[in-house]
Amino acid sequence: ADANKHHMAARKGDVAHFDMLTKAYYDVSDILNEKEDRTGQTPLMAAVLAGQADVVDKLLEMGADATIPEKDGYVPMHGAGFQGRAEVARVLIKHGIQSHDVHSDGFSPLHRCVWGRQPQHVETAKILVTEGGAEVDFRTLQGHSATMMAAEMPWVEMLQALLESGADPNIKNKRGDTLLHVAVRVQNVDVVKAVLAAGADVTLTDS
Repeated sequence: ADANKHHMAARKGDVAHFDMLTKAYYDVSDILNEKEDRTGQTPLMAAVLAGQADVVDKLLEMGADATIPEKDGYVPMHGAGFQGRAEVARVLIKHGIQSHDVHSDGFSPLHRCVWGRQPQHVETAKILVTEGGAEVDFRTLQGHSATMMAAEMPWVEMLQALLESGADPNIKNKRGDTLLHVAVRVQNVDVVKAVLAAGADVTLTDS
C-alpha cells in the first residue's frame, strides 16, 4: 500500500510528498526504488511517464536509481521518449542520465519518439539529440535509423527535426537503400523535398 502511495504521489506531481519523506526517514533509498507490483515501475518511472518533471528532478536529487527497469525492461529515458516528455528528458539529461540507451528490442529512446506521432515527440527527439547527445544515426539490428522510420511513416516534421539536428541525409539501411530511396518509395513529395533540402546525394545508388 505504501508503495502505491508513493507512486500515486509521483504521478500527481506531489513534490511535497517526497520532501516529507526526507524528513521522516534517514534512508529513503528502499522507498525511492520500490517497484509497483502491477507495472514494475519505480516512483521515478511513474513520474517520467506522467510527465512530472519537478518530481523527476526531486527523486533524482534524492538518489533514485534511474537504471531500474519496469516490467518490460524499459528505463526512464525510454519512457520519456515513448510518451514525448520533453521537459522530463531535459531533467534526466541534467542529472547525467544517458540519452542513448539500447533496449533488448534494439530500439533507442530516439526511435520511441518517432513512434509517438505527436508534436511533443518531435520536441523530445530534438532534446535527446541536441542536448543529450543521442546518436541520431543509430540503426537497429534491422538497420532502421530514426530518419528512415520517420520517412517511411511518413512524418515530415519529425524527419526535418532529425535532419536539422545533424542526421546524415545519405544514411543507408541494411539493404543499401539511402534515405532518399526510401523517401521516393514512400511517394510523398514533402518527404523527398525534406531529404533533398538536407543535402542528399542524388547520385548514390543502392547496393
